[in-house]
Amino acid sequence: MIAEQTRRLQSAGASHILAEERRIGAALTPILDAALQGLAPGDTLAIVSLSAIGADLRDVFAVIAQVDQIGARLVVLDQDVNSHTPLSLAQAARIFGAALSAENRSVPFHETTEWEQTKVALRERKISANEAAARHGVSRATVYRYLG
Repeated sequence: MIAEQTRRLQSAGASHILAEERRIGAALTPILDAALQGLAPGDTLAIVSLSAIGADLRDVFAVIAQVDQIGARLVVLDQDVNSHTPLSLAQAARIFGAALSAENRSVPFHETTEWEQTKVALRERKISANEAAARHGVSRATVYRYLG
């Protein structure tokens, strides 16, 4: 999935691509945070979907406001919108809802081979629960719930 998104961003003219596997409801977004900190006035932050910048509308609007405050521009490929396109709140909610529906069709983290590898590393004490949570974009409680 990330390879396809990277290809789309390159096709859209992105010059610097940061990839992060974002999970619904994930609180940890170190790559997004780094991208936002690196923005300067006149820059464009291109994302594939609104769900890449937040788990709910409050998060999405906070990121959009942060990008606007910097004087940068946000472009969303899937929804064909940018931060300079006027949208009503209802339009934004519909777009975000569609993005979440599409993302929810993906395989849950605990059903991936990456999670199986993480479980082995946790059991062998090679990584901590905090590291596993950050790796999969979930809370420590979720790590323990699916550790089995």
